[in-house]
Amino acid sequence: MPSSAIIIPPSETSVDVSIIDTKSYFGPLGVEYFLKPGPVGAHKTVGAAFYCFLVHHKPSNTRLLFDLALRKDVENLSRSMRKSIEQGGWEVNVPTDIADILSSNTVPLESINGIVWSHHHWDPIGDPSTFPSTTSLIVGSGFKDEFLPAYPENPDSPLTQDAILGREVVEPDFKDGSFYFLDTPGHTIGHVSALACTTAGDDSTFMLLGGDVAHHAGEFRPSPFEPMPAEIRPDPRKPAFQSNGNGSFCPGSMFERVHRGALERSMDPRTTPFYQTTVQPFDANDNVFTAIAHDASLADVVDFFPNSANEWKAKGWKREGHWRFLSDFI
Repeated sequence: MPSSAIIIPPSETSVDVSIIDTKSYFGPLGVEYFLKPGPVGAHKTVGAAFYCFLVHHKPSNTRLLFDLALRKDVENLSRSMRKSIEQGGWEVNVPTDIADILSSNTVPLESINGIVWSHHHWDPIGDPSTFPSTTSLIVGSGFKDEFLPAYPENPDSPLTQDAILGREVVEPDFKDGSFYFLDTPGHTIGHVSALACTTAGDDSTFMLLGGDVAHHAGEFRPSPFEPMPAEIRPDPRKPAFQSNGNGSFCPGSMFERVHRGALERSMDPRTTPFYQTTVQPFDANDNVFTAIAHDASLADVVDFFPNSANEWKAKGWKREGHWRFLSDFI
């Protein structure tokens, strides 16, 4: 591990984590929507996934959902959110929402103790009204002061009243080092990420649930903690898990021009300080697997819900997926 990577205390307790691929879509979104002044290399549009995370703390039998992705009934979004979609000219396709996905996999909705909103935008907040009122909401600092009361009481709020009505807003603490909330404002006020322990013991492993702290892995890789290697293994141009045994690699020099161009550009001021100071030191730790909400490069690397993600290290997901985003620039 690079010497500047963050050191995380080992934990004697872990949580079960599953990555939920909602298979939702909205777009197209040009790179210029996130990065100024525009595209870098061949990457001109964002191919975004929409991931949520089911977290189960077995000692307390507590289940949390980290984000809900998009809601099916877009017409019931707040006025300000509907206006954003209209002005963007975006296509929105939500085949199913999180409540349906859980129910179809025999996870009772009443077993979900809390919903973590990484931030207030419409793509992570989903539709909490599909869950019982016993499911609490967990938000970041400054969130309530900035965005409540909700729409329609406050016509300009991005939130709808049915999402929060009758719900307790809490911040759970398992007090055993198995799950940490990280204060990562920047993309929005009150943005939060989470660090989940996936393997307990002296060599504990973790997953960083980043939300929208970055929108593409190329925003925080390579980094001062983990520079571009001379030989990128496995080759990101090849199908996942099909180049491990034959010594196949991609020369890092292929991306020198793109990387230099990216460094010369003014990155998104909403996120830049935070992925540099928050994501990069975690990401450089061999025992941390970074999963941001929209990282489509992981789609053919990870196992999705109802499977567990806890064995990510044993299955080689970090090695296979770490530089996979580079295929966007070829």
